[in-house]
Amino acid sequence: MMIDWNWFFAAFAQCGATLIGIIAAFIISKLLSESDKADNLAQRLESLVVSYGDIKKRLGTRYFNWYNEKNIEHSSSIKQAIEQGVFDNLDKNQQLEKLYTIEPKLYKNPGNIVHLMKRIREADNQKGTFGATIGLVTPTGIWNNLDEEKELINTLKIEGLTLIENFKLLENELKNTQIKLKSINYTILVLS
Repeated sequence: MMIDWNWFFAAFAQCGATLIGIIAAFIISKLLSESDKADNLAQRLESLVVSYGDIKKRLGTRYFNWYNEKNIEHSSSIKQAIEQGVFDNLDKNQQLEKLYTIEPKLYKNPGNIVHLMKRIREADNQKGTFGATIGLVTPTGIWNNLDEEKELINTLKIEGLTLIENFKLLENELKNTQIKLKSINYTILVLS
């Protein structure tokens, strides 16, 4: 009996085409699921960008400069440091560093040096004849107002840090999706 090789090669080609078709169906299914995931990630990104804009606008309404100025103006620790000459013979950067050491609750801002210099000038002008400093009168309720402002700023800080973490999570998911798509691309290249 003679083997007809035409049937063998025809069956082999049909089996190969069937396998490629089955694999292609799985790949198409995977591509559709990755497409849905990409749409979901894009929506999450848009939501995070909107949240970022919201926090940025709310931060713009906070009174960082006022908060720093009033703390510098009414801080007894800064008053005592000025009286002891802690800021004497220091350049502006060193004065700022020393200021943040004395009052760590201040928000770092190069403009703080202006408020500090003003406080030092006022202390020099208020020295009595025997070298005693005349005390500044602290307005009633200033510390409550400062505490409220600090609380609002801290709330926004926490929201901002949470938003940064959400951006990082989204970035990791995007990287994972990119890796999965690369493996799908390789599979398609092999099949073709």
